Amino acid sequence: MRGFVERTELLLLFRWIGLSLVLILAFTEPSSGQARALLLFGQAGRMYPLANLGSDAGDDMSPGRAFGGGLGFQVGPTAAIRAMVNVSRSNLRGPTVSFDDSTFTRSYIGLDLMFGAPSDAGLAPYIFFGGGRLCADPGEPGVDTLVKPAGRLGTGMNYVPDNSFFVFFVEAAGWLYDFELLGFSSLQFDTALMGGLAFAVPF
Repeated sequence: MRGFVERTELLLLFRWIGLSLVLILAFTEPSSGQARALLLFGQAGRMYPLANLGSDAGDDMSPGRAFGGGLGFQVGPTAAIRAMVNVSRSNLRGPTVSFDDSTFTRSYIGLDLMFGAPSDAGLAPYIFFGGGRLCADPGEPGVDTLVKPAGRLGTGMNYVPDNSFFVFFVEAAGWLYDFELLGFSSLQFDTALMGGLAFAVPF
């Protein structure tokens, strides 16, 4: 049952990515009234690791809750830069390693470049990519912490109500990094479906 639920959630995630890309290509009338702005934002959602940890036994990380936030700078009608922190928690699953506490807390700190297509309707599909540092901290005492560089990419949708400084958004994101810990060695790709709220200060 758990596997069926996870496959269903991943299918919805990939459908959202595909729909967002279609919307980005479909918007042909960008709005010219978008001002430069500082952005404060927070977000929350669910993380989905897509790869196992490189063992023949099928060890992997479970899906788990994720949350984060940061500061952004809109540099023009279609581009922005943001600095962000994301934190998620998963459980190590599989027969290779046995812990009393199997939780892992992953934190990501990095920068994104964002490119979007704002419209007069208040909708703005966007794509982003960036990089930073990922830290995987085991809940088991005495186990080393993993710190690795990580790449990041994704797509999303902003909605700005008329005459509002608030921005509602949903996005699908992915983190790519090398997991080398506890005898495992594999390239990991963690995905997340997130929703959030930003406050924009135009200038």
